[in-house]
Amino acid sequence: RVFVACDDDTTSVEMILKNGAVISDDDRMRIAANDFLATGGDGILTPVMPAGGIEYAYDARLTRDLLTLWFRKHGGHLVASEFSSETNRRWNFSESCVQ
Repeated sequence: RVFVACDDDTTSVEMILKNGAVISDDDRMRIAANDFLATGGDGILTPVMPAGGIEYAYDARLTRDLLTLWFRKHGGHLVASEFSSETNRRWNFSESCVQ
């Protein structure tokens, strides 16, 4: 889960795993992203990109193909309650961040 708080020009982010452990600044993480984002698309990952860019496998399966397999495995539809909950949100923003 991600908790974001804003105070003037400062934004703080806290990430917590399912087991309750807080992810620290020194922890290494593995993320999944498509090649558009991994190569700088939209700039969303720019603040955390290493100097040489993000290393990724050019022969990796296409996101489209993985999503197709996932949909087939799960009956071809999404169930909103499996992805979000008003009482246990994955992304949490303080009121000061919402404009």
